[in-house]
Amino acid sequence: MYTFLRNSVTALLTLLSLQYYSQTLINFDDAAKWTAGSGGLTSYAVNHQYVDGAFSATGGPALRGGTTLQDGFPQGNGTYAWRLQDIATVDWRMTIATGGVGDFSVAVRRWDGSPSPNYNLEYSIDGGSTWEFVVLIDNAALDNSSDWKTFSGTINSDNDNILIRFKANGTTERVMIDDFYWEPYGATSPNPTVTFASAAQSVSESVGTVTVSVNLTNSDANAIEVEVVLGASGTATLGDDFNFTPVTLTFPGGANSTQTFTLDIIDDTDTEPTETIVFELTNPTNGAVIGANGTFTLSILDNDISPISPCSELFFSEYIEGSSNNKAVEIYNPTTTVIDLSNYSVRLYTNGSATVSSSVMLSGNLNPGQTYVIANSQANVAILSKANITSGVMSFTGDDALELYNIADVRAVDVIGVIGNDPGDFWVVGTGTTQNHTLRRMSTIDLGTTVWVGEGDTQWNVFAQDSFDDVRMHTNSGCGASIPVVVNATAPNSGVCEGVDVVFTAEVYGGVAPYSFAWDIDGDVVTSTTPSVTYNYADGGPSSITVTATDVNTVSDAISFPYSVFPAPATGFMADVVLCSSTVEVSSTLVGTFTYNYTVSSGLTINSQDVNTGSADITGQGGTHTITQTVTDLNTCSSSQTETVTITLPPNTEFTIPSSLCQGEEIDLSGSIAFGEWSGDGVADNGDGTGVFDTEGLDADIYEITFSTVGICGSSTTHEIEVFATPEANFSSTTGYNIEFTNTSANMIFPTAINWDFGDGNTYSGFDNPTHEYQANGSYTVCLEVENGNGCTDVFCQTLEVFGVSVKEMSKNNTLTLFPNPSNGQFTIQLPTTSVVTVTNVIGKEVYRNTHSGMSHIDLSNVGAGTYFVTVKSVDGTQTKKMIIR
Repeated sequence: MYTFLRNSVTALLTLLSLQYYSQTLINFDDAAKWTAGSGGLTSYAVNHQYVDGAFSATGGPALRGGTTLQDGFPQGNGTYAWRLQDIATVDWRMTIATGGVGDFSVAVRRWDGSPSPNYNLEYSIDGGSTWEFVVLIDNAALDNSSDWKTFSGTINSDNDNILIRFKANGTTERVMIDDFYWEPYGATSPNPTVTFASAAQSVSESVGTVTVSVNLTNSDANAIEVEVVLGASGTATLGDDFNFTPVTLTFPGGANSTQTFTLDIIDDTDTEPTETIVFELTNPTNGAVIGANGTFTLSILDNDISPISPCSELFFSEYIEGSSNNKAVEIYNPTTTVIDLSNYSVRLYTNGSATVSSSVMLSGNLNPGQTYVIANSQANVAILSKANITSGVMSFTGDDALELYNIADVRAVDVIGVIGNDPGDFWVVGTGTTQNHTLRRMSTIDLGTTVWVGEGDTQWNVFAQDSFDDVRMHTNSGCGASIPVVVNATAPNSGVCEGVDVVFTAEVYGGVAPYSFAWDIDGDVVTSTTPSVTYNYADGGPSSITVTATDVNTVSDAISFPYSVFPAPATGFMADVVLCSSTVEVSSTLVGTFTYNYTVSSGLTINSQDVNTGSADITGQGGTHTITQTVTDLNTCSSSQTETVTITLPPNTEFTIPSSLCQGEEIDLSGSIAFGEWSGDGVADNGDGTGVFDTEGLDADIYEITFSTVGICGSSTTHEIEVFATPEANFSSTTGYNIEFTNTSANMIFPTAINWDFGDGNTYSGFDNPTHEYQANGSYTVCLEVENGNGCTDVFCQTLEVFGVSVKEMSKNNTLTLFPNPSNGQFTIQLPTTSVVTVTNVIGKEVYRNTHSGMSHIDLSNVGAGTYFVTVKSVDGTQTKKMIIR
C-alpha cells in the first residue's frame, strides 16, 4: 500500500510540474541508472554512479542499499538508496548539470541506533571552489531516531553544474540518502506542499506517546489545513495496540512551518510480531498539494520476548581460538526444520565493547542436525576445508565476546563471553579458558543462552589448542533423537574406469551421532564408521550403489544411486624392424577414437609419434628393447601393452687412416671387428682384422682402402688416401778446398726446404747453390736434405776429399803474434784488425771459433794437450800458426 501511495504522489508531482513549474524527484529506484564503480554496487566505493538526465550522484565511499531491514528499518525509502560509509573521508556529491537550482530537499536516516552520524550538508555554485553550509545532520537533527527525515535548502542560482554534498566531520555513523528533490532556478512558485517529515518510523511497544511531524513547504499568504486519517493497510488494531483520533492540522500563512500530532501506543503483554499503523494526509485546502511523503508508516516493535523452547533455535556448537589465524565457530541446527540463515548474523564485541565491533551476515539454508562453519580466511586447510564462509569477524581473541543474533526476531540467541565486559585475557570456561583452546558444546545442550557467567561457561568441553578433528561433526543427544536421520551420497564424477579407486562420500544429518555406514556396491557390502569409502571395480559396466546410515539409536536412512564403470580400452600395435637398420616403424592395430602414447626402454629414441593414429618412428641401438603403448579412450580410461623388439645392426666397419702418405712410407690398419678383411692397392690383410698399407713401389696417386665383412648384414667402409711423390736428393761438387755445390735433386715439386751440412760444422739453408771454403785439408761428409711441397723429404750424403788448403801470407806489417807458445792452453793473440779465429786439431776437427780484434786472451785449457793450428782470417787474408798445449 505504501509503495502504491508513494508512486501515486510521485506521479501527481510530475503532473503538477508540467502544469505549473519544473521540479524533479530522484528516488534512485531505477536499476538501469546505476553504474558500479571499482567494486560491486553492494560494496563501498568512491565511484559508483546514479545518472538521471541532468542529475548525477557519485562519491563516498558509498554503496547501493536495498530493501533488507537493518535493525527493523528498511535501507531504502523505496527500492534503492545510498548508504555512506562510516569513515572520516566521506565526500558524496550530487550534480545538477543544467537549469540551476532554486530550492531542494533530501531524505536522510541513520543506519541504525549505534554511534551518532555527523555530516555537513553543503552546496557549491562554482564547481567546488567554495562551499555554502546548509545544515548539520547529527542525532539531534534526526530527532535521535532512525526514521527518515527530510532536510531542505535554497540555492537560487542559474549556474550549470551545481554541487550538493554530504561531507563527514571525522569518523561517523553510516547514513542512508534517498528522495532528492529540486526546483530549477526561476521556476514558477510551486503550490504549497504538505508532507510527513519522514515516510516511516519504528518504536518500541513501551514508548508511550509518539509525536509525528508534518511539514508545509512553498507556503504562501494563505493558511493551509490538512486532515490526518488512518490508512487501511496497517496491521495494528485501534484500541488494542494504539489510540488515535483523526486530526486536522492548521498551518498559518506566510512561512513554511511544521505541525505535529500525537498518538498513544498500548504496551500489552502479548507476544506479537511487528505491527504497523499507516497514516494518510488528505483534503489539503487553499490550493495546497500532498508532497512525496503523503503516507507515514509507524512500526510497533514488540517488547514481550517469548522464551525460546529447547531444540527450536540455532546455537554455537564449537569455538576454535587456535594459534595464529586458526579461528572459527560452528553453529548447529537442533530443530526439525530447515532454517533460513539470512535471518542470522554473528556479531563480535572486542575488548569489552558494549557495541558491535564487526558482524557477518549468514546465508543459505541449514538442514536439521547440520552445522555451519565460519572461519578466518587465513586459517589452515584443516579448518578451511570444512568452512562454509570466511569472515574478518573470525579474528577474535580470548577476551572478545561473540553473539549469535536472530535478525527476524530482533534478539540474541546465544553468546560466548560477556558483552560489555573486558575480562583481561580470557573467560574461564569448564576446565579451561576461551584463550588458546577449542571448545565443543556438550551433547546434552539443546538451547543457546545469553547468560554466560554461571550458565554458558558450564556448557562446554575444553580441548587443546588447534584441535580441529571434530569440526562439522557435532553430536547432540538432547535434540538429535527427534530429528529424522537423512543421508545423501556423492561420487567424485559420473563414472570411473575399471581398476581405478573411487571414493564415495555420504553426508548424514539428524538422529544422534556417531553414525555407522553400510555401502552395498553391486552386492559387495562394505561397512565403515566414517562417511567415505574407497572402492575398486575390477570389471566395467553399470553399477548400483546403496548407502545406509545408522545413528546410535539404530535409526537409519538409505539412498541408492547408479554409477558407471567404464571398461579399459583394448591395446594393439605392430613394431616393424628394418633388418640391418636402426629404424623401428610402429603402427596401431586398433579401430576407434583413442589417444596414444609410447614409452621405450633405454637404448631406443622416439623421434616422432602421432597421438591420434598411434604411429611412431623409433630408432635405437643394436640389441633387445621394449616398447610400451598406452591407449586412452574418450572416458579417459587407459590400458598399456609392452612388446619386445630386437634390432640387428650391420657390423661396424668404420676405421681411421691419415689423409696422405709419402712414397716409401707405410701404416698399420686396424678395424673394430676381428673378422673384417682389408683390400686395395698396396694393402696387405693379416687375417685378424688388421692389415698394412705400404707405399713402396706405388706411384704418386689417390688410393682406396676398404675394410669389409660378409653375411646377412655385410658391410664395408672405404676411405681414400693420397700418396705423394718423394723427392730424390742429390748434388754435384767441384774439387779443391773452395768447393762449389750444385743441387741435382729430382721430384722437387714446390720445394719448401733445402738444407746443406758441409761436414766441417758449417751449414747452409737456402735455394741457391752454395760455395764453401774449407780451412783444412781432409775428408768431409757433405749431406743434402730436401723437402718438397707435399712435405715429403729425402737425404743424400757424399764424402769429399779437400786438398790444396794453403795459407795466404799476410803483409809483413800484419804478422800474427801469439804467446806464450807452447802454453797451458791460455794464451794471448795480437790481431791487427777484426778477424775470425779458428783452432783445429791435427785431424782437422775444429775446437774453437770466435771473432776477436786487437789483443785478445783465449782459454783452451779444457781441450787437452797436443798440437793445434790457430788460423786467423780477415780482410787482409788468412794466416795459420802451430801452437803447442802442454
